[in-house]
Amino acid sequence: MDLLIIALILAGLYMAWNIGANDLANAMGTSVGTGSLSIKQVIVIAAVFELLGAVLFGGRVTSTIANGIVPIGIVGEVHPNIVAVGMLAAILAASFWVTLATFYNLPVSTSHSIVGSVLGFGLIAAYNGTISYSDIHWGELLKIVASWFISPVLGAVFAYLTFSIIRKIFLHRAIDLPFVEKKIHILTTHYWLLYRICARVKRCSKRDWSSLCST
Repeated sequence: MDLLIIALILAGLYMAWNIGANDLANAMGTSVGTGSLSIKQVIVIAAVFELLGAVLFGGRVTSTIANGIVPIGIVGEVHPNIVAVGMLAAILAASFWVTLATFYNLPVSTSHSIVGSVLGFGLIAAYNGTISYSDIHWGELLKIVASWFISPVLGAVFAYLTFSIIRKIFLHRAIDLPFVEKKIHILTTHYWLLYRICARVKRCSKRDWSSLCST
């Protein structure tokens, strides 16, 4: 097997480890903290649903990472081997950053990291004259960056609305509080399962599964 392919596989596994160490831990905190699930249960459920999210829906974001930021096709026409090397560098750069952040107990996004790394590869390619700076899809990149700022705001709004509804329907009318707490634990578990599928859809940037989920 070609050494570059082996390096890409190992880098992908390293990135997957970082996702488990940092991104998955971000979602673990709520379910484990509320007592809805144990750590062992969370790990097993995450393994199943992250895989389902990647296999069934991962191709959508894969296409954005692969072609939506840097024109990989143009780069490949000029230097066929440089694409694999550049993507290897991008994966390793993003992985190293997430590892460092995990060491310092900082919750960060692997998606943000890989987008920045791919952009860095594109900038180097443009600097070397392989592509022009205008070939980089700045409009698509702007939408991606805008989502990073919009997501926390929308998350806060929906969290407020969801908690207000739960408090009004369940907590203020509750007679049997242990029963209500059990129902909330169930809701938290279902939310967590949905979140892991959506998160895996968003982060699946290593392989194109679009042939499995095309309509």
